[in-house]
Amino acid sequence: MKKLLCLLACILGLVACDNLEGSDNGDFDGMWQLAQVDSIDKNISIDVRERQIYWCVQGNMLDMRDHLLENGDGHSPLIFRFEFVSDTLHVTTPFLNYRREQDPSPTSPKATESYGLNGLEEAFLVRQLSASKMVLETCRQHENVRMHFRKY
Repeated sequence: MKKLLCLLACILGLVACDNLEGSDNGDFDGMWQLAQVDSIDKNISIDVRERQIYWCVQGNMLDMRDHLLENGDGHSPLIFRFEFVSDTLHVTTPFLNYRREQDPSPTSPKATESYGLNGLEEAFLVRQLSASKMVLETCRQHENVRMHFRKY
């Protein structure tokens, strides 16, 4: 009887694990450091590694952190939902990551500027994605930007 109960408990445990979600993000999953930003229209490149801007990807959540701003003026990281389809990354539904309080939605696009986003939602073309490097490009009406990331 004891063996039967142990077997039943193991089977129920395995069945309960069936609802765990895996990620289909492939190489996109992980922690990325923004290393370089190019203004395509102006032909300017800026090394931004010292800014310590990170994009952390897990599941369907994208956590953006600017470590210099966090340590300086109490700036809060942002959490986004995203959709990664073919060669396009859609970043939507931002929340300020306050941890100790309810996470409010930012009301101004200024909250996302330091992360390379032009507004509260953004679409990027994925120009390159490997286990160690990612290049995203925006298609904006007034300024096209290319962002180079390295896997951290």
